[in-house]
Amino acid sequence: MSLEDLSMDQLRELAGRAEKYAPAHNLVEQLGKDPDMRLALQRWAKKKNPTLSIPEVDAEDRIQAALKEEREAREKREAKLTEDEARRNIEAQKRAVIEKYHLTADDVTAIEKRMLKSDDNPDPLPPRYDWAAQLYMNSRTPSTPTPSAFLPPTYSMPEGKVWGKGIGNPAELNRIANDQAALALQEIRGGKVAQ
Repeated sequence: MSLEDLSMDQLRELAGRAEKYAPAHNLVEQLGKDPDMRLALQRWAKKKNPTLSIPEVDAEDRIQAALKEEREAREKREAKLTEDEARRNIEAQKRAVIEKYHLTADDVTAIEKRMLKSDDNPDPLPPRYDWAAQLYMNSRTPSTPTPSAFLPPTYSMPEGKVWGKGIGNPAELNRIANDQAALALQEIRGGKVAQ
């Protein structure tokens, strides 16, 4: 049906509807001129009708997909490089420890077992070969025994004449200590008696 086939009343009705939707049309037209909003409107239209062909949106989606694929591949390569570097670093530490402490393969296995957390080892050593090897070697070295001729130190009471009569009597020792302190203070003050 074309406009020529419509009666005047029908044309007026159509014109009334057009006036009714004119503000919405103007808003969409104004938003379509803004580059950011234009893309949002196009994305909304594409979401409502996925088969709709909108070159701007389709091109950006293809670019974003290619960028995502490239980013994932790059991150994967970087993770592999980081892992390889860490592995080389650990192997270098292991070789240095083997040379420094003259360790056997069994010794290295025992050290690594102590560095890993397990049911038998709930508190592992820090992952540093040098430190772990040093602890391992210290644990395998027997400690030197204390000589049997070791005698504990003996203490003698200073100035036996002064302190001798207080031995065994704490109250007397306290009195002697107070007297000695007063004498020392008196000597410090130059012979003056404290008042």
